[in-house]
Amino acid sequence: RFPSDPMNSEKKILLIDDDLAIAGMIGLLVSRFRRGPFALEHVADYASGLQGLLSGDFALCLLDYHLGSRDGLELLREAKALRCPTPVILLTGSGQEETDMAAMDHGAADFMEKGELTLHGLERAVCYAMEMAGAMAQLQAMATQDKLTGMLNRREFDRRLQEEWQRSPRLQRPLALVMLDLDHFKQINDTHGHQVGDEVLCHVARLLKGKVRPVDCLARLGGDEVARIMVATDRVGA
Repeated sequence: RFPSDPMNSEKKILLIDDDLAIAGMIGLLVSRFRRGPFALEHVADYASGLQGLLSGDFALCLLDYHLGSRDGLELLREAKALRCPTPVILLTGSGQEETDMAAMDHGAADFMEKGELTLHGLERAVCYAMEMAGAMAQLQAMATQDKLTGMLNRREFDRRLQEEWQRSPRLQRPLALVMLDLDHFKQINDTHGHQVGDEVLCHVARLLKGKVRPVDCLARLGGDEVARIMVATDRVGA
């Protein structure tokens, strides 16, 4: 989710770092950003960080490379596998080229050395990453979304379903598919016209979007038919 008005809306940043001193320093820098307002939320462990990143509540994530026995690259890889759209800037303790390149290979928007963080440098990196993510999201929406409802289109649904079908046994996690249609939808079009029918479809789309997780896929297959791909979800959960 990206702010509709990037100049005035509060932008929430998630910081995942187990070093409280670094977290305090970054919090101070963020509070002084000129292109605000910004709000920083800090979590210190892998599980909480991944949960926050997948929530869809943040415009950007600052992710520490070292997280106890696990590392930020692993978290980044897992989040991207679950199609998390939030841009991530990886924070490293040293500027090792292999770490920096690995960060980009795993989908990081940027990487920065903790020892070289400055107010101007951090704000510039954050704003640039958010702007690029917003631009990419708009381009992707044009190619993958149903024009009327904003749900995924049939082509993107087919691609996502094939991808998740192959990923499910590899990761040993369940996969659920929910399909539905609107009862008596033809009567609405015949009685009130197709414009009213379109308004009904858009209303239903808004209701459904408010009930899905960011990692799930909601698609319009055509007419009044809708499908939802639910990752890591068994029959009972579906």
